[in-house]
Amino acid sequence: MAYLALNSASIAAFRHPKTANMASINRYANGQARVVFQQTLTQARAQGIAYRGTPATPRVTVISVHLDGHLPEVVLRDCGLISSVDPEAPYYVATGKRVPQPTPKVPPPYANKISLFKPSGAWQVFTISTDASKTCQP
Repeated sequence: MAYLALNSASIAAFRHPKTANMASINRYANGQARVVFQQTLTQARAQGIAYRGTPATPRVTVISVHLDGHLPEVVLRDCGLISSVDPEAPYYVATGKRVPQPTPKVPPPYANKISLFKPSGAWQVFTISTDASKTCQP
């Protein structure tokens, strides 16, 4: 599945953003999703930030499938399970210190809505939107 492959590629990229190769992300992301990944990775490089810890375990459900148009689309929902032992967090590479994070008004996890299209024979993620207004339930 393209979303899970993109998730794995982004985890690898953000663990080592300075040397990350966008090719694996570009294979599974397009449009707005690709731009956001490129911008976020560039920002992480500039700020000297990388991620450590255990990334959230995807819990994906299919919201809708439209295969009858000129551009097939699938919409997914991911309510990732955050590690209670070693949650993934950003760190400054130079010091190894954790990047301070604001306390959220609503505790995570948050639901991600993912739109995938099949523009040229392969599924690609085009948008990922996060609803941080409420804690998601699987």
